[in-house]
Amino acid sequence: MPARGGPKSLLVCAAVAAACWKSPRDLQRDYAQSLRPAPIGAQSRATAPVRSLRVRAYADPEYQAQTPRWSDRIREQIDRANATIETEFGVRLELEPIRSWRRADRFERLDKALAELAEADPGADVDWVIGFAPALRFASAAHEQLGMGAVFGRHLVVRGMFSLEETRALETVLDKLPREERDALLRERRVHKETAVLLHEWAHTLGAFHEHVPGSLMSPIYEPSQSGFSPGIVRLLQVSLEQRSAGDDAGLSRWAAAYRDEVRSSTTIWDAETRAESFRFGEQFFGSSRFAAGHQGGAPRETARPAEPLGDDARAATEAGRLAAADAQRLEDAARKAQARDLAGAHALLAPLARRYPEDARVQAFSCSLAQAREPRSAATLAGCQAAARLPDAPAEIRLVLAQVLLDRDDRTGAAAALARAESALRDGSAPPELWLALAQSYGRAEICSAAERTAARARGQPGAKEIAAECMRMRRLAALPRDAAVAPEREHEYVDAVLGAQRDVRAGRLDRARAAAKDLAAKFPAAPGATVIHCLLHGRARSFAAAKLACESAARAAPEAFFPRYFLGLIAGSERRFRDAQADLVRALELDDGTYEPWVSLASVDESLGEMAALEELKARYRKRFGAELRPALWPSAWEAAR
Repeated sequence: MPARGGPKSLLVCAAVAAACWKSPRDLQRDYAQSLRPAPIGAQSRATAPVRSLRVRAYADPEYQAQTPRWSDRIREQIDRANATIETEFGVRLELEPIRSWRRADRFERLDKALAELAEADPGADVDWVIGFAPALRFASAAHEQLGMGAVFGRHLVVRGMFSLEETRALETVLDKLPREERDALLRERRVHKETAVLLHEWAHTLGAFHEHVPGSLMSPIYEPSQSGFSPGIVRLLQVSLEQRSAGDDAGLSRWAAAYRDEVRSSTTIWDAETRAESFRFGEQFFGSSRFAAGHQGGAPRETARPAEPLGDDARAATEAGRLAAADAQRLEDAARKAQARDLAGAHALLAPLARRYPEDARVQAFSCSLAQAREPRSAATLAGCQAAARLPDAPAEIRLVLAQVLLDRDDRTGAAAALARAESALRDGSAPPELWLALAQSYGRAEICSAAERTAARARGQPGAKEIAAECMRMRRLAALPRDAAVAPEREHEYVDAVLGAQRDVRAGRLDRARAAAKDLAAKFPAAPGATVIHCLLHGRARSFAAAKLACESAARAAPEAFFPRYFLGLIAGSERRFRDAQADLVRALELDDGTYEPWVSLASVDESLGEMAALEELKARYRKRFGAELRPALWPSAWEAAR
């Protein structure tokens, strides 16, 4: 801090430290918040009366040994699935008494488990038979390793979801949090995974196929962001549930027609192989003649948790300056209540002090921080924090709190200004690395990567600093965000939002919107490569290869680290059978971003075309290690199929 104010100023900084910047525990708590899964729920509501469908469950002995209260856990898992199924489809799974599963021998592969379950209990007198198998010994996000359902069948198998690997990882990265908070997060993630996998496999038994829709339960890769079934899958499941028990030929024909139409018209199905596989399942289940005739006949058709205001040093807010003795005691009592997470009690004690001492930086900083925790989006919180930040002896830290309030209100421009003032003040003093990390995190949240990278570098080895830099690097590559002055730092978020939004429009086929966005980008950021990158995607998706090649080469020159120009140059070269060029471009694209499946499947297709089977097998092994799933070669992935 600057020297003005002398010892008192230093004492003020110490007093408000806990209230104004995030302690290591607070930083870990924020990170834990980012690991919480999305809630799973219904996207629509059924109008028909609820009907019950019978389920028989079997628990493998090893599952029982791994799972405390295993029978209760199975019932709870079914109940959570019912919360979605009953609301969305008007059916409820009624669980019979759970039975032990006496297997013939131990298995690892779920296809073997599924076959064994069907042989042990054909399930002729119930609607579904579910087997609960032991958890994997290794971490995997591939649904085919977490569960398996017989398509158009009545049997499914799901694993236990306990993961020692995940438990140890969270204990390491969240070591400053109380055990009960880590345990609560682990439980929330386990419960989400149990529910998502059960619903995923249940939907397979009704004919649902894999798709690429953000948040969809039918992705082949499990993600904590999964929250429900997409509209197309809901339509398919509704018809399947209506016609599943139909014994008449007309009912089966209606079901066959609806299923075939949904598979054929879906623009979100995972890939071409999934579509072909779904057609094969339909022909096998409905019969080739009914499946074909049915089609001809015209078938019916996610509030983040606020940061804690105080950590273990809460009472430091009372250690400096002069308050009346009674008020000093009230301030200390308020600090204790805040430390105990009694925010309402802390507010009741602090509010009169905030009115009585409007010029006291300690009191006002505490008041601002507490208000952010209680009501982060309220106008009163904003006004109080702005007033505190204007005080002559206000510490730089209070501007971080103000920036968080502005970000909570989606005012990134205002937050950028507050963060810049905080950074300026920190440079004038000797701020601890933890405070630089908090500043870098706030810049990252505001999507101002140049500042986030700069301030993270001053965090000097703090946990999380490398992650901020890595996330910014990925953002630069995906959004073609340049490192020079082509985009002013305070407008980086505007540029990134525009580029990523236009990319989503291209993927979704909203090409006119994407063209308009590219024109707007060229006008607002003429020196930046964003508009050129969008033109590269537009021409590539339309298979205008000559124009696409020119646009993508121009974009690659302007933004050498941008992912999409290099990726599309690889797709274009592959389509023109220039496989060596395609291989070089796709290898580089994979180096730039290996977090999505697209460059993997495209490069696999090129390796296959070149006959380089050793390279293909090595790529498949890397993909299995990265995603826990099998790699299916496809030059043009399903996300870009619709334009062909």
